[in-house]
Amino acid sequence: MRRLPWPPNLWKPIRRRPLLTATAAGVCLLVVGLGVYLRDQNSRAENLWRQAEQAIADRDFARAQQQLGAYLEMRPNSGEAHVLLAQAFRRARREDFGHARTHLAAARRLRWSAPAVDAELCLLDFQQHGSPDAREQCLHLLLNDPGVDQRPILEALARGCLRGDRLDDALRWLDRWVHGHPDDWYAYLWRGTLLQHMDKPAPAAADFAVALRWQPQSADVKQRLGLALVQSGSEYPKALRLLEDHRQSHPADADTLVGIARCHSVLQQPQAARALLQTVLADHPRHVDALLALALVEVDLENHSEALRWLRRLEPLAESPGSQERFQKLLRLEPVADNSSVPTRLRTVYHLLATVLRELGPEQEARAYEQKVIQLESDVIELLAVSREHARKPNDVALWHRLGVLSLRVGMKEAGEDWLRRVLHANPRDRSAHRALADYYRGRTDPESQRKADWHQRRARDDP
Repeated sequence: MRRLPWPPNLWKPIRRRPLLTATAAGVCLLVVGLGVYLRDQNSRAENLWRQAEQAIADRDFARAQQQLGAYLEMRPNSGEAHVLLAQAFRRARREDFGHARTHLAAARRLRWSAPAVDAELCLLDFQQHGSPDAREQCLHLLLNDPGVDQRPILEALARGCLRGDRLDDALRWLDRWVHGHPDDWYAYLWRGTLLQHMDKPAPAAADFAVALRWQPQSADVKQRLGLALVQSGSEYPKALRLLEDHRQSHPADADTLVGIARCHSVLQQPQAARALLQTVLADHPRHVDALLALALVEVDLENHSEALRWLRRLEPLAESPGSQERFQKLLRLEPVADNSSVPTRLRTVYHLLATVLRELGPEQEARAYEQKVIQLESDVIELLAVSREHARKPNDVALWHRLGVLSLRVGMKEAGEDWLRRVLHANPRDRSAHRALADYYRGRTDPESQRKADWHQRRARDDP
């Protein structure tokens, strides 16, 4: 029998079957792989979101920014993430209002919840400016909403008042935060930092102690409590333990080393204190607290010549304590080693100079410093009286002038300059204000200050 040939058109489908099978298997693998990829991406996004929420709960806003930034790379159309990232930029210790506004604008473009965006924008506006205007009233209304977490609002109110140089108002908001949420360690950290800035170390230490109970492993809180205890003059052994703990992770921190040295000095270990302070001054020769602490160590050791050497270096620095730098630290929730007022520091320095000079013999110079102490105390009393009168008559230009002159005399140079400039803004031809500013700038050595001194001196001579 003759075998019939296979039709050519029947052979091709049979030959293609393995190819079709392979293609189908590849598609299945692709689908499965895509599913695995999408599942992994979703899992990673959810993990980033959880980490960001935890970072915000921990008040670690730098970490929250990183997590939310990574989340938005995967979910760029998440309006909620943009709002949360705006909040992280606003609430960071180094506030970034520009980036916060950028992300709020993105959330608005994505049509995310308008009330949420508007509320965050209200918080941002007041925290950036701190003016007692409609922006503050907006936050008062938010506080009365029972469905809103009060804590971020109270934080924004306090921080805005700080930026607006309304420290007493900021303290009142922080008091409300602490009383309304006594288990929130972050409220105690903020209030303690402000109290220390206001030269109230004892209540600051009490707040830091509460914060430490909630954050027992925090080196940051340990340092703050240790420094506040040293400044308040209490519990030096405890302060030493806390500062030594902080030193383990921050071995070169100058303020911590000075605090430890002051503890050693009080605990009758002057040689250890001296060694630490000399190390600090080798790296930070203009560190006011280190210079004062070392002078006190030398006085205790009766090395009066050495004490005089350190006091000579300290005296011009004590008159320029960098209050603006300290204020910027407050805005960033950063600690300070000792925020004693300028008059308090000057009184200590003048008293030590008089004491050391009497021991060394220059009687006339010692008497001059004793007179400086007497004059300083008298000026401080008068400044306080004028400040009380100014509270009753805030628009009295004559009081502004007196506040300016007295502030300069007690060493509060920046405040004195501001008051006198305020006088000249009200009356540009006030010759007494020009004379006071001319004398102030003449006492400085930089060329720009000398130029200002000449300018004000000419205005002081002009006919009214």
